[in-house]
Amino acid sequence: MAAGLEDSLIRAFDPPWNGKDKGQPISEDAEREGAEETEAERPNAPESNILSEPQAFRPVRASFTIQLGATYYHKGFLNPGVESSRFLGKDGDPIRVRFSDGGQTVVSKINRTANRTGAVRVVGGNQQIARWFQEHFREGDTVQGRVVDPHTILLLAP
Repeated sequence: MAAGLEDSLIRAFDPPWNGKDKGQPISEDAEREGAEETEAERPNAPESNILSEPQAFRPVRASFTIQLGATYYHKGFLNPGVESSRFLGKDGDPIRVRFSDGGQTVVSKINRTANRTGAVRVVGGNQQIARWFQEHFREGDTVQGRVVDPHTILLLAP
């Protein structure tokens, strides 16, 4: 059963490190571009069972802030930080990014290799996250976020 789940997740996320590049690390830019291309080809990918649990009545596990520097603001980078990453899933796991204003949820994946500390970087759907940042904030503003569960982040509108 676990192998079947793994196979379906590999097909759904098509990770670039899964044999395509002979196990070699890929650059952050190449990974982001590949994730954005995949997202454009498959804008509303179905959520896996790991993400289907309702969000209501879950306690917040951790809070974080993001300073919207140019890269975060224009490219939609999302790094919740080392402390919050302790409460998030493993490298390659799926993750939902929800928005407090009811914007469309972004289904993405966790990357723990982009940051030297092993902290989470959200990869995939970054252009949608960037648009949300730009609709609600200005460059340089601070965004509040919450870790709802190991596979869900909630970003708070001002």
